[in-house]
Amino acid sequence: MNDVLVEGKAVCVRFPGPRSSNRFARRGQADALIDIDVRVAVGETVGIVGESGSGKSTLAKTLLGLVPRSSGTIAWSGVAAPMSAEGVRRLATRDAQLVFQDPFGSLNPMMTVLSAIAEVLRRRGRTRRDAAAEARSLIEAVHLPASSLDRYPSEFSGGQRQRIVIARALAASPRLLVCDEPLSALDVSTQSRMIALFIELRERYGMAMLFIGHDLAVVHQLSDRMLVMHHGCVVEQGAADDVYLRPREAYTQKLIESIPVPDPAVQRARRARRFAASGR
Repeated sequence: MNDVLVEGKAVCVRFPGPRSSNRFARRGQADALIDIDVRVAVGETVGIVGESGSGKSTLAKTLLGLVPRSSGTIAWSGVAAPMSAEGVRRLATRDAQLVFQDPFGSLNPMMTVLSAIAEVLRRRGRTRRDAAAEARSLIEAVHLPASSLDRYPSEFSGGQRQRIVIARALAASPRLLVCDEPLSALDVSTQSRMIALFIELRERYGMAMLFIGHDLAVVHQLSDRMLVMHHGCVVEQGAADDVYLRPREAYTQKLIESIPVPDPAVQRARRARRFAASGR
C-alpha cells in the first residue's frame, strides 16, 4: 500500500512579471517555485518555513490545485494529477482541507456556527439531525462549548474563530489538513493553546498535516519533517529536530537566530545547545 498521501516532484510555478534574479528564469516571467520536491505521508506532519515571499503558500496552493503549475508532477495517493489546476483540485478535494490565516474571512458572517459546519456534513449525506449532532461533537473537539453553535462569527475572538474553522474542516473528514499560517494573527498565549490543539487533533483523528509558518520554533513543535524555503527554492529539509537543532545551511541558521527571545541568557543557552548538538 502506498503510504504517501501527496507528492510533488520538480514542481515549478512561473508568474508573468519582471525577470527573476535566477539566471535560469525565462524572460518576462518570475519564478515562484523552482524544482520543488515535497511529499507528505499518511499521518505525517510536514512543516514549511521561510520568510514572507519565499513560496510557502504558493507551494501548498499548487499541491491543492489552487495555483496552476508550470511543470513538474503532483500525485495524490499514488494517482498522478493532470497538468491543469482543475485536475489537481479534483483529486485534492477528496483528501484535503485548508485552514487559512484569517479565520473571519473564511466564515460567512450571516451563518451561525451550526449552519457553517452542518453545511459541510449535509453535503456528505448526513441528515439534518445527524449533522447537528456531529457538529456538536466537532465543536466540542476544538474545546468550544456546544452553545457556540447558535452564535455568529462576529461574537467570537480570533482564536475562537480559528477553532470554528478547524471544526468545519474536520467535518469533511480530511486525510490532510493544510494549515497556511494559522497562528500568525494570534497572540502568544493563544498560539500556545492552538499548538496544543493541533497536536491533540492530529493524534485523535490520525490525519496528516502540512503546516506553514515563518516561526521555526513553532513549526518545529508540530512537525515530523521540515522544509526551509527561500526565493522559491527548498534550501534545507529533513527531520524536524535535525533542521531546528542541527541546521546545515547558513540561511536556516539565520532564521533560527532571528527568533525573538526576551532573555539574553536564554538566547545564549539556546545557541550553546545547538553548537553542542552540531558536534562542532
